[in-house]
Amino acid sequence: MQIIVADIPITLARKRVKYLRLRVVRPGEVVLNVPWHCSVAMAQSFAESQAEWLRQHYVPALTSIPATVRVYGHALAVVQVHARTRHIYRQGDTVVIQHRPSDDVSLLQRMLDRWYQAQLHAVLAVLVPQWQATMQTPAVREWRIRSMRSRWGSCAPRTGVLTFATGLVHYPHDVIAYVVIHELAHLFHPNHAAPFWQCVTRYCPQWRTQRNALRQHEPKQGE
Repeated sequence: MQIIVADIPITLARKRVKYLRLRVVRPGEVVLNVPWHCSVAMAQSFAESQAEWLRQHYVPALTSIPATVRVYGHALAVVQVHARTRHIYRQGDTVVIQHRPSDDVSLLQRMLDRWYQAQLHAVLAVLVPQWQATMQTPAVREWRIRSMRSRWGSCAPRTGVLTFATGLVHYPHDVIAYVVIHELAHLFHPNHAAPFWQCVTRYCPQWRTQRNALRQHEPKQGE
């Protein structure tokens, strides 16, 4: 079942959950998890109360796959190849999307999103432990990658969990390293007061250059 809020279609999903939860699953798809005891009217009312959040976070479905993508700061051409199996791989300066002829754009975008995450994971798997050892930070219990529209990373000092935006994959390694250092520094300093920036400067003296590069683009859903 679907409802419409702020001209955005929302799919209602009945689940064994305690609370209503609104999520942008992917470009063009919004899901509201609804407890079994909640009525459709209650779900509609809740969704309407989140209208501003929806306007900020909703991204329309793509109508085509881009002709070029940016990975680690390099522009790569995108080529689509029809095949029986689905696979994405890089070949020199080209990203090859191998897929079935019947696959639609939304499926190809999900494939590309997963490929982006795999590329970023490979870099973070090196950078996070490297800088954690260099900075001698408290233990990082877990680090995650997910789409985020308002920030490039986050840190929960109490739990030792770091989260990084998928869109970082589009930037050079030194920019990604700055975000890693930034979030690790929050394990020492939860806020952005002077001691925090002193810590960041110690390990990333050129951090303003990297931050300016990030400020040219906001994180986008699906990146």
